[in-house]
This record gives sequence, C-alpha cells and structure tokens, in this order.
Amino acid sequence: MINRYAALFGALGVLFAGYTVWWFHAADQLEAEFPKILDDALPPGAALSQRVTGVDGFPFRLNVALADVKVTWGDGDWAATPSLTGIFQPGTADHVILHLDAPVQFHVQGATGTLNAERGLASLVGYEEGELQVDGDAVNVVLEQPPAMPVKARRAQFHLRRSTDGSVPAFAISAKGLTPASAASGRLEELLARYGEPQPGGTVDISIDERADVFHAGGKTLDPAEAQSLKQLF
Repeated sequence: MINRYAALFGALGVLFAGYTVWWFHAADQLEAEFPKILDDALPPGAALSQRVTGVDGFPFRLNVALADVKVTWGDGDWAATPSLTGIFQPGTADHVILHLDAPVQFHVQGATGTLNAERGLASLVGYEEGELQVDGDAVNVVLEQPPAMPVKARRAQFHLRRSTDGSVPAFAISAKGLTPASAASGRLEELLARYGEPQPGGTVDISIDERADVFHAGGKTLDPAEAQSLKQLF
C-alpha cells in the first residue's frame, strides 16, 4: 500500500513538474507574442504601441502586464492607459481578457477626456475574426473638452462580432443607470433623447444592437433611414 501511494505522489510530482516547465515556456512565448495578438485584434488602420513588463499568474493563469499602452486610429484619434493586463487561462489560447488597471485617456472626434471603471474588462475571442466584448462596472467618463461633462453608468457593455452569421448581434451596446441624464450634451444628448429609457431617480438606460444589418434601439426596429441617422450619431 505504501508503495502505491509513493507511486501516486511520484506521478503527480512528475506531472506538476512537466506542467511547470510548460507554463514558463508559455509565459516566455506570450511575452514575445502578445503585442501581435493585440495588433491582430485591432480594426484596419489602427496602430498599437506598448511595453510588455512581465508575465505572472502561475499556476492557474498567464497574466501579461503592459505599460504605456496607446491605440491610434482615424484622423488623430487615440486612447491610452499607463497600465493594462492581458489574462489567459491554460487551454484557452484563443481567448484573452484585458483588465483595465488604470484610467484611460482618450481623444475621439474632437472630444478629449478620461474613462475609469471599478471593473473594466475586455474579452477578445478569435482575435482576427472573432468577438470583442467590453464590460465595466461603475463606469465614469469625464469629457474635458468640449465642454466639460461627467457621464456615469452603473454598468456598461459593448459587443462587436467581426464575422457575423446573423444569429448573434454584430454590434451591441448597452448602459444601465446613466447619470446624470441632464448633464449630457451634443450627440449623447440626442442619442438619449431618441432611444433612452428613463428610470426612477433620473437615470437613463439605453440598449442598441444590430443583427444582419438591422438596427434595434429603444425597444423598436429601426427603418433604413433611421438606422443611417443612428450610425451618424456614432
């Protein structure tokens, strides 16, 4: 009996030693390849710069730490954060979760501001042809210009699927507990006025999705003209 237990623990030790060797090899590969994984997930015309500062998480996860992350696209638009973590789980090499470790500064279509969230996560599946889902709790966006405007949400989600088959949303965005609604201006004010659902306490919920080129917003299906108008708001 003692020999059986010794053989069992010996086998487990060999397995763990083999797994340890595999984990550190995978960590070395990720440290070198993770920037390309992110590049592949970006839309055409976007560019990424960053520094990989290390990999940890042994034995259950592979956490790739990034610093000085910046994405640029379009005509001078950009988003940047000093710290971001890519999280992999062994056996799910095609799926990475990005954890927001610090606020994001951004400049998009002339608007400059800061985004922060208590729990900011982005899920990338399939990288080049797959899905992107972004989730945030206690999201706080402050626009510095033009003009200064704070926007908060209890929860926000964004879902984008690059290769669609009509069975799932190609594009979806929702926000719960947007507040204060009275602080919104410009395109956001127009978006909430058209499609927002007022909630008790003055907050607003909004949900928009697109399936097979058909848009749904504010609980209704949009005709082509209204769908085009909605696209222009974005």
